[in-house]
Amino acid sequence: MKFTKSSLKGIEAKVLEAIEKALDGTGISVKNGGGRFSESEFTMKVVMTSAIETDGDGRTTAEKDFLSYGKSYGLTPDMLGKVINYHGKFFTIAGLYPNRPKNNVAIKSAKGKVYIAPSASIKRAYDTMYADKELVNA
Repeated sequence: MKFTKSSLKGIEAKVLEAIEKALDGTGISVKNGGGRFSESEFTMKVVMTSAIETDGDGRTTAEKDFLSYGKSYGLTPDMLGKVINYHGKFFTIAGLYPNRPKNNVAIKSAKGKVYIAPSASIKRAYDTMYADKELVNA
C-alpha cells in the first residue's frame, strides 16, 4: 500500500479511535497533531490532553496560584479571566505558574490553546486595555 493523502484520513481516524478506546475513563482526550508522509512511510503526531483537575471549587491550580501569588508579580485578582490584546491577538488571562521564573502567566487563545507569557508583559497589556476604563469608573 502506498500512502496518499486520501488513504491517510482513514488511517488517522482508526489510530485516534484505538487510542481513545485504550484511554477510556482516564480523562485524557486525543487529537491529531499533524504529521508527514511519503509513499512508504507515515509519521503521525498525537496530542493528548489531560482533563484539568479541580478540587471542588471549580478553580484550576493555575487559577488558585494566580489569586494566591499574583500580587508578588504585580498582578491583581481582577485580572484573572480578563481578555487582553497581546502582540495583536486576544487572549484570556488563565492562571499563574509561580515555579517559572520568567514566563509564568498562562494565557488562553480563543481556540482554547494555552500559551505562557512573562507577567510584566501581561500586566502592561492589561493596563493598556483597562487603565482608562478604571479611571472613568472611579
